[in-house]
Amino acid sequence: MLELIFSLSNLVRRPQFLCSLLAMLVLLTIVQPVGSGATQQVSCAAEQGWFVRVCDPKTKAEGIDIWIGVGGNESTHHFWKRWHHGDPTEFPFPIDLVRAKEVWFKAQTATDGEDVYLGFGFNGRIIKHIDMDDINKPEEYEQSRGDDTDEFDCP
Repeated sequence: MLELIFSLSNLVRRPQFLCSLLAMLVLLTIVQPVGSGATQQVSCAAEQGWFVRVCDPKTKAEGIDIWIGVGGNESTHHFWKRWHHGDPTEFPFPIDLVRAKEVWFKAQTATDGEDVYLGFGFNGRIIKHIDMDDINKPEEYEQSRGDDTDEFDCP
């Protein structure tokens, strides 16, 4: 037993051991527990500002094109992203718009004549849902982040 204690005390005095121990401690403080991955991160983001939620089961289009901007400021309106099946179904607005008081958004099917069902929300609640059934024209809206809540019927 005395030999083991002596061996450990010699090991602790080595610089390589101290560096390895320090690296392991830093890594343990950074790594999150299993099960707290991207889903939790997306939900937190959605609860702290503007976000988009796509209803995958009701969306038959191959993709959805989404434009965003600051409400009332047309010069900020721009194409933002194309959503496809398999992408996350909830995602926050870019950081420069996530806390805006009013936003403008437009959605359009990326494939003509297919259904799209999505919602735009603020702080965890859907403020406006878009249900496009077999139409080729985009739908656009301007919304404030007030207390409005819109139905979002997604299985």
